[in-house]
Amino acid sequence: MHLVEHAKNDNNDSLLRYNMTEVLHSVLSCKFSNVYDIWLNTSADDPTTTKRWKGRTFCFKFGESSSCRARNISDIEEDCASYANTATKIILVSYLSKLRQLMKDGVRVLQLIRDPRGSSMSVYSLYYGKSHNRTYLEQEYPKHRPHAKSIIRNTCTELRYDLALLNGQYITKQELQVHRLVRYEDLVFHPYKQIEKIYTFLGETPTAELLTWVESWYSRSQGRAKMTSREENPYDIYRNNATATAIDWRSRMPWQFVQDVQARCSPVMTMLGYRVFTTENEMLNMRMSAVQDIPDPELFRTVKPR
Repeated sequence: MHLVEHAKNDNNDSLLRYNMTEVLHSVLSCKFSNVYDIWLNTSADDPTTTKRWKGRTFCFKFGESSSCRARNISDIEEDCASYANTATKIILVSYLSKLRQLMKDGVRVLQLIRDPRGSSMSVYSLYYGKSHNRTYLEQEYPKHRPHAKSIIRNTCTELRYDLALLNGQYITKQELQVHRLVRYEDLVFHPYKQIEKIYTFLGETPTAELLTWVESWYSRSQGRAKMTSREENPYDIYRNNATATAIDWRSRMPWQFVQDVQARCSPVMTMLGYRVFTTENEMLNMRMSAVQDIPDPELFRTVKPR
């Protein structure tokens, strides 16, 4: 299940922002009806949500022309509870501190991070030309630079606070033992190695079926196999060339944008093993990797108790 922290109701309130621990505990324990009750307690009459939850049924379909048979939420809860492990993906959690209660309760947290230059570009592109080429973005950047700097500031501040928490004196040994950082770039370029590390962290062993799936995913992410469109399969996770996505910012974003990110974020980037480029030529030279060894590998594995 995917959850978005910043999803709003009609009162401009976020369901997860004020009920993070309760919502996630409900989802991870397959008590989806609890999420429905929490939403009703935090939102006004939201026609979209009311329609979706009416009768506490789910109807999985794609497009207005498709049809499906609604499933009662209690049936879905029963199916979910039959599995030994449950997981949820939360999109855009602004600060790791919001998950501390879950970590204290023993819930394992995999925190996926990305080069701040790439993640800042991703947010910036939502506003200003996701499909435009570099020349256009360079011409337009001065006009949008104040907003870009705000995006960059938020990205870097969140990372800085998360690293301060992980390195601070107030986090407990128990919390450190159930938290792991994963770099997006490592997952893309070295999937088998990272899967092994992740499953070790989870106390599980990768199955042959999983490794076969990883090979299929990796082939598509490398552009060696055909991607499916949303129309062909709306629930397929193969959307983009993951390898290209990991380095796309280097060939698309204006050098001034990259400089702005590095000016704000270079200490965090260094801690996370991202190279700080000194010239535009370095940035454009794809033989010079932007990802380096991690200075403090303790951040990226189950941290030993202090």
